[in-house]
Amino acid sequence: GSVDLEFAPEGRRSQNLRAGVMASVFTQPFGHFTGTIRHDGTEFQVTALGVVEEHLATW
Repeated sequence: GSVDLEFAPEGRRSQNLRAGVMASVFTQPFGHFTGTIRHDGTEFQVTALGVVEEHLATW
């Protein structure tokens, strides 16, 4: 199978929290995914809301 999706961000949520030796730094863009997913010879058209994330956590 294969995945061919594009993500178009429309906004984001971010947080930068540090407390002693612990830290959580993340950005979560949200928006729309569009494209195709192919599996076992079938192609699915995708148009969906979604979220992606970059997250750095230390404990």
